[in-house]
Amino acid sequence: MNRFLASAIACSIVSMSSPTIAGAQPDTTALTTEQVRIAFQQNLYDTDQPILWTSSGLTTVFVRDGNSNERLVLLLVYPDLETAQAEHRNAHAEEEMERGTQLPLDDDRGPPLLPGYGRSAWVLNVALLQASRPVSPTSVTNETDPLVPISTRSSRMHELATLQPVDSEFVSVVRSLVGESQALARVTR
Repeated sequence: MNRFLASAIACSIVSMSSPTIAGAQPDTTALTTEQVRIAFQQNLYDTDQPILWTSSGLTTVFVRDGNSNERLVLLLVYPDLETAQAEHRNAHAEEEMERGTQLPLDDDRGPPLLPGYGRSAWVLNVALLQASRPVSPTSVTNETDPLVPISTRSSRMHELATLQPVDSEFVSVVRSLVGESQALARVTR
């Protein structure tokens, strides 16, 4: 093996195992709100203006099926991958505690996060929530603020047997960006 290749492999291993240091370069694997929003628009979905929750850095965007306003998806775009993974794990643990059993951690059929929405889907730093019944974006109030811990929300949201996952075509739009994000990460390193 030549020295250049050995050096490149060593650098890759060190960069993958090194903890993130404050002030270090931003997580280039995280998707931006604009990337996700534009991808939905290019796939003929209607999107609302993003809402930035300044207390956490979380941004929310409503997406509607362009052909039918009956399907509504709420995107939760976390500021970084670490924050999204922590929220996913916390919500998963909350669901396990409510059910009284261990459950597999699943990105496609994740835990419910808000009343009125089905199971969450997770792609990098983005969580997708599909309304389980038609809801108005204006009905998201402080009571359903995504920043409020699940344990303080209505327990009726956990009628778990009936919660549906996010339709795969919505998830596919976000997943299509993963390759682009990883390519950008390679270029910026």
